[in-house]
Amino acid sequence: MQNLKPQINVPITLDKCLICRVIKGLSDALMMFFYFVIQKWTFYVMPKSNKRRSPESWAKQLLKENEMLLKDISSLTGLDIHKVFALKLKMRS
Repeated sequence: MQNLKPQINVPITLDKCLICRVIKGLSDALMMFFYFVIQKWTFYVMPKSNKRRSPESWAKQLLKENEMLLKDISSLTGLDIHKVFALKLKMRS
């Protein structure tokens, strides 16, 4: 049976070029990754619309969806509280 005792104090030497290539490969991969991440986040723009919902339709939608107070709906939409109340009554029929 052979003596399979591991050798101790054997220095592991890596070629400097190999180390540089590994580091360059990693840095290139990271640069590509961050390039695509930054490109995705930079060029995404929320669509802008100049259309505005009329205060009456907004108040109707708020009346349908929520159980908000009429005072809160009138302050959000800018309508008079009496108009909001009239819309609520019109929606019942």
